[in-house]
Amino acid sequence: MSAYETKKIEFKSEFSENAFFAEVSSAEEGLVRDFSKFAVFPGFCDVHVHFREPGFSYKETIKSGSMASAKGGYTSVCTMPNLNPVPDSLEHLKEQTDIIERDAVIEVLPYAAITIGEKGEELVDMESLAEKVIAFSDDGRGVQSEEMMREAMLRAKALGKMIVAHCEVNELLRGGYIHDGEYAKAHGHRGICSESEWGPIARDIELVRETRCAYHVCHISTKEEINMVKEHCASLGVPFALNNAFAEGGAGAVDLANLVVETLENNPSGPLQFTYSDDQSICEKIESVAKKIYRAELVTFSSNARKKIAAAEKMGISHFPVCIAKTQYSFSQDPTAYGAPEGFEFDIKDIVINTGSEMIVAIAGDIIRMPGLPKVPQANKIDIVNGVIEGLS
Repeated sequence: MSAYETKKIEFKSEFSENAFFAEVSSAEEGLVRDFSKFAVFPGFCDVHVHFREPGFSYKETIKSGSMASAKGGYTSVCTMPNLNPVPDSLEHLKEQTDIIERDAVIEVLPYAAITIGEKGEELVDMESLAEKVIAFSDDGRGVQSEEMMREAMLRAKALGKMIVAHCEVNELLRGGYIHDGEYAKAHGHRGICSESEWGPIARDIELVRETRCAYHVCHISTKEEINMVKEHCASLGVPFALNNAFAEGGAGAVDLANLVVETLENNPSGPLQFTYSDDQSICEKIESVAKKIYRAELVTFSSNARKKIAAAEKMGISHFPVCIAKTQYSFSQDPTAYGAPEGFEFDIKDIVINTGSEMIVAIAGDIIRMPGLPKVPQANKIDIVNGVIEGLS
């Protein structure tokens, strides 16, 4: 048991003001903590981290990196694949995920490589890796071949995955390690020309237009690239702002923050449209979700599911909303049907009636209804050592 017991908590949240006060008692006399100078946020996500394990644990480990992330308020991170071995196969990826399951204290989502060994010579088996990784990247090395990048984008698009690119032309590096500008010339440093970076981005923007693949650039550091991205956003009607918070702190993010507020105020969402109405039957509600959102052609119900639907109707709870439990890897019930399949048969295997939460749960396919849980429960790591509880986080 904690030595502290919460007596009173008052929470006030407004757009222009955040205040949080907690009055607690302990072994000492009334202890009051004032958090009025702090803001309360949900957990952050960092999409580009280097937890250098396996292979380079002397630089960083999954345990130390995830603990540092948690300390900074990050509850999810995506780890880059420049490891040893490179996560370019299920066997190599397992070396990383085994450590994640054992040591990570937050959600750690691995990238898989785009090419075997990040060598740019042969694409990985993206289909076998897709469901176990957040995206594909050769971070630290650029994919030099346009044809190879096109094929990678087409396959990633079909799998519903993103290509995360490190843009660099190897033949233009020429041993450089700093921007080829005035500073490099004045101090005798070997520079890298801007074209080595903006050239691949220009190529990839055209490939994105062609393949419609989701795409993220890891590093942008030249004015040419910024203008290319800005022009591409303009062609799509997407607002653009430069976030320079890395160099300038909060002041560098003001333009982006203002753009977000302006977009919300000037382009509000349209009227809310429901997928189904409360007075529709349970079967009609399930069919509406499956056909309108998942794009199924036909919805079938097992005899067991139909019996439970009839029971729910007899109980007078047909007005309950429906929730469909299915694989997270596909719009269909088939976890291998990646991307956005259409015209498939959607089979409802079972129905669960949750009267407490007032919800009808339709089970599609064979699934475990508690996804996201670790293979080794955290409870296995909790122990009392010398009278102190360990392993709670």
